[in-house]
Amino acid sequence: MPRASWDPCVYHLDTEKVSRFVDQYFSSHERLCLVICGAGFDPRSYKISELLQNTLRDNLHGAFIREERPNPVEELLNRANANHDHLRSIVSEYKTIRLNIFSEDGAPVGGRSIIRELGKFDFASYSDIVVDLSALSIGVSFPLVKFLREEWALKERSRNLHLMVTVSRHIEMNIKAEASDRVAHVLGFDGQARLTASPTLARLWLPQLARGKNQVMERLRQHDWVRPDDICPILPFPSSNPRESDELAECYLDEFLGDWDIGGKDLILADESNPLDLYRTLIKVDDQRSRIFERVGGSIQILSPMGSRLLSIGALMAALDRNLPVVYVESIGYSIDESAADQFSETEPHFVHVWLEGDAYPPRQ
Repeated sequence: MPRASWDPCVYHLDTEKVSRFVDQYFSSHERLCLVICGAGFDPRSYKISELLQNTLRDNLHGAFIREERPNPVEELLNRANANHDHLRSIVSEYKTIRLNIFSEDGAPVGGRSIIRELGKFDFASYSDIVVDLSALSIGVSFPLVKFLREEWALKERSRNLHLMVTVSRHIEMNIKAEASDRVAHVLGFDGQARLTASPTLARLWLPQLARGKNQVMERLRQHDWVRPDDICPILPFPSSNPRESDELAECYLDEFLGDWDIGGKDLILADESNPLDLYRTLIKVDDQRSRIFERVGGSIQILSPMGSRLLSIGALMAALDRNLPVVYVESIGYSIDESAADQFSETEPHFVHVWLEGDAYPPRQ
């Protein structure tokens, strides 16, 4: 079996440790850092940039991504404009990237758009790039990270790629997404081969469950790119809400007892606070199934990280490591509880950092 790429991995899971790392690591004048982040309505948009700017000062540059969807709600647009303005006040040298997330015919094109825009950048002068995933969608962030890893961090020695996120279960619970009507692969994550061209592969679908997405999950399950032989739903445990996994399982009870045919042994429990826990679990599952199915046509694991932003980092790392397909439904619009968004600005942020590539690791083969 191939060795896991991030075993061991350098990461920090709480604000104090992340802040200490930033203070110590980025204090060197040799560090020139680019932070890439979403400049949308999410109140977490600028927290990482603030943290970095406190240490890096003029050695921090920005790339602010405006994800543009059709018919945005005016209040959300106002919030996005305000967050964008705040980011521009934090980082003096920046570029704003405006992305159409959908084409005129409704196809999700955010991944293709961000790769095209990144191709215009000159990354040569940067020692570090921080991708702030707090306010970026899966369809944009996954291709972005894969591009930076393969085209910059792995090809250039001493280039450091970091993932950071401002964690807020409260905000995630109060952002409601309106799903589009199209199932899609995330750009660059269609797996070893198009699934429809590999009928002999034993398919295991690993959906990351979230409240209110029952119809989306069922649409994914029935799609030709998924149509699983087995399903192992991913639930957060332990979590800040001790009953979160039980409550989520209850939300999907009809699916579990119906066509999904899920029993207790089929569930995957992943530490809500630690994306490396899910990453290691997915790698273990991939290793086990590769051994079991190698003589009968092989196996493929299909990921659908439609839940927690933090756990999606674990899914991203597993997909990068083992070339796993990621199948999802893009969001066409959002709404947010205004009071929840306003309250967040008054709370102490919770940061998480994963050092994805660079000086912390020996050269990748």
